[in-house]
Amino acid sequence: MEIKQLITFLSITQAGSFVQAGALLGYSQPTISSHIKALEEELHVKLFDRLGHKVCLSHEGKLLFPYAQRIVTTAKEATDILQGNGEFGGKIVIGANESLGYVHLPAILNHFKVHYPHITTRIKFDSVANILEMLKNNAVDIAFLLSGRITVPELISHILGSEEIVVVAAPNHPFTHFEEIDITHFHHEDLVVTEPGCTYRAMIDAILAQNQVRPKNLTEINNIQAIKQLVMNGYGVTILPKATVAEEIQKNLLLEIPWRGPKFEIYTQIVYHKDKWLSPAIRAFIEQNTAKNIC
Repeated sequence: MEIKQLITFLSITQAGSFVQAGALLGYSQPTISSHIKALEEELHVKLFDRLGHKVCLSHEGKLLFPYAQRIVTTAKEATDILQGNGEFGGKIVIGANESLGYVHLPAILNHFKVHYPHITTRIKFDSVANILEMLKNNAVDIAFLLSGRITVPELISHILGSEEIVVVAAPNHPFTHFEEIDITHFHHEDLVVTEPGCTYRAMIDAILAQNQVRPKNLTEINNIQAIKQLVMNGYGVTILPKATVAEEIQKNLLLEIPWRGPKFEIYTQIVYHKDKWLSPAIRAFIEQNTAKNIC
C-alpha cells in the first residue's frame, strides 16, 4: 500500500470520478486506474461502485476512507516537520460564511499565525448550508460559522459566543423616527436580505411567514458589503449581525433601529465532523480558539 495510491483513492472520493481525480492530481486516467487496481488487489476488496458516470465508495471503501485520511495526513505532517527543521507545521482548510469573514476571522487567523507560523490556512467562503455539506464530504477540515446552533448529529460544534442581530437603515429613512419597530413595520417596506442558506435569513423568512407579513420588495444579495452600500444609499432596510455594521453605525452612515420583535439567536461556532481525524494543526486551531483540550 503506497501513499500515492491512497491519495488517488481520496481524490476520487472527493471528485466523484476517475477523470476529475486525474485532473486534480495531474495523472492520466490509466495511472489513476492502476493505482486503484493495485490497492484493490492488495486488500482483496472492491473500493468503488460505478453508478452511471459517477463512482461511489463501496462498503469496504467507506471502511478504508478514515484510515486513508489519517495515513495521508500523518505522512504530510511528517514531511512538513522534517522540511521545516522540526517546526510544528501542517495545513488547515477552513470553511466560513461571509458574515464571519467580516467580523472575527481576520483577527483569529492573525493571532493563530503568530503562534503557529508554519501552519498554512486556506479559507473557503460559502453559505452555511453548503459549508455543512463540505464538512460531511471532507472538502474542508473545520468550519468557522456565524449561524444558529448547529445540531447536525454527525457534526461537533463548539460555541464561542453569541452575536447580536440588528435592523439598520440610512439616517434619512422613515424608520429612524420611530422609538422602536416590530415585524409589522416590514409590511410594504423594501427589505434587503442575504441569500438563502444563511441561518439568520431563514429566521427572517420564518418570522415574516408566521406573522403573514409581505415586504413590498424582498431584495436578495449574496454580499454583505453590497447590502450595506444599497441601504446606505437609501434603499430600504436590512437585518444583519451588528458586528458587520458596527463601523457604519459609528460613522453615522447607518442607524440601528430599536427592535421589539422576536430575538434572533445566532452564535460564532467552530464545527467539525465527529469522525474527522484531527491532525496536530487542526487540533491546535480548535484548542486555541475554544480554550479546550480536544480529546
